[in-house]
Amino acid sequence: MKRFIATLTLALICAVAFAQGEDNTKTGIVLANEHKIVIEARRSSMNFKEIEVSRAIRVIVEERTSGNIIVRAPQSIMPYVSLKVEDGTFYATLLPNTPVSRNANLLAEVYIPYNGQINDITTSSAARVVVKPLIECIELDLEATSSSTIELSTTAKEVSIDASGASTIWANLTTQELDLELSGAATATLSGEVRAADIELAGAASLKAETLNITTLDLECVGASEARAKASTCTAKATAASTIEIECSQMLNVSAIGASTIIYSGDCQVNTIANKGASTIRKR
Repeated sequence: MKRFIATLTLALICAVAFAQGEDNTKTGIVLANEHKIVIEARRSSMNFKEIEVSRAIRVIVEERTSGNIIVRAPQSIMPYVSLKVEDGTFYATLLPNTPVSRNANLLAEVYIPYNGQINDITTSSAARVVVKPLIECIELDLEATSSSTIELSTTAKEVSIDASGASTIWANLTTQELDLELSGAATATLSGEVRAADIELAGAASLKAETLNITTLDLECVGASEARAKASTCTAKATAASTIEIECSQMLNVSAIGASTIIYSGDCQVNTIANKGASTIRKR
């Protein structure tokens, strides 16, 4: 086993030493074959600002800033893993007619260097993107659909997040402005610091932001959505069967309609704008 690990490590070092080349070009080296799991090095351009991943592929943006892309996938799937850079976007997907098992949650892993330029990430169809380095940019746009996942940390000045379906967002944010929309069964777990946040939840969406310190928050929940958040000043509106749990330290303006519930805590001034139907507004 030790000899195998040493051999694989040496192969990885050799692979990442290749110069950058054309998109989706194999180096010709198969780094390992573990129980029909193949690890392969590919050359690619790193000149992109956007990442778009689909179809059960996990892309891991690593701390390294140079070297080849490393792909890990079952031997039967590897020929169908398509990677390319086009018009400033890095695309990772599976080609049509990929032999996919219905029980497969993850089909391929793609490890790429961090080029320091990423400002837009889109995932769909059970894909996942994990960015390990801190993303520093002016504006960062995140969009996740169809059971996909995005996980990262950023100090972008403005962050926009749109998640739908059963998608998931995990983010540590240090930003001045946050615009967040969750719908369907989407979930967002957020931490960090935000100066101003505009958040809308619909359907059965869920927000977990108890460790996100927000100065000014505008929060609206409809349908059967649920939100837990913390802010200095907050305007919270809950309708239908939605639920809001908010910790507020200064001023809280609340509006509850239908069978909705707003539960608040903290030493704040509470202004009830509306409390209609079977709705509930109460202090924890």
